[in-house]
Amino acid sequence: RLLGFLLRRLGVILVERFNTRQSAQDSDQVIQALQTGHSVLFFPEGTFTRAPGLLPFRSGAFVAAARADVPVVPMILRSSRNILRAGSWWPRREPLSLQITAPLQANSGEWGGIVQLRDQVRAVMLEHSGEPDLDWSDSPFVQQSLNSKQEDSGH
Repeated sequence: RLLGFLLRRLGVILVERFNTRQSAQDSDQVIQALQTGHSVLFFPEGTFTRAPGLLPFRSGAFVAAARADVPVVPMILRSSRNILRAGSWWPRREPLSLQITAPLQANSGEWGGIVQLRDQVRAVMLEHSGEPDLDWSDSPFVQQSLNSKQEDSGH
């Protein structure tokens, strides 16, 4: 709670991951920040894990970028898992590497354009990260969820 308070005092927009009503309000705030020229940093997995692999992406960053009509600039942080290794809470002193790639733009603010942007960013991050792909989009549960979203949006 203290960290969240301090980050908010610095102007950081924290997006609630578990309360959908608060998450929607936070997303509106992010879109407004993007539309007024602010840079916004997202970790598209929505979490950090010490185990290797790129987890499935949450859609919020891509929805915000598409709706604000701004590009996404994928950035790949490498060697963070060397600092916080699986099974250990003690950080190690290790160099980090940050690679900034070319901007990508959604072709629309509709769900299809958002998914396409998400998938393009994921492909770039997988190409440059050296991490295994832990995307679960092939699972029946995720496919069912995606289909219901498309039905809800009239597609």
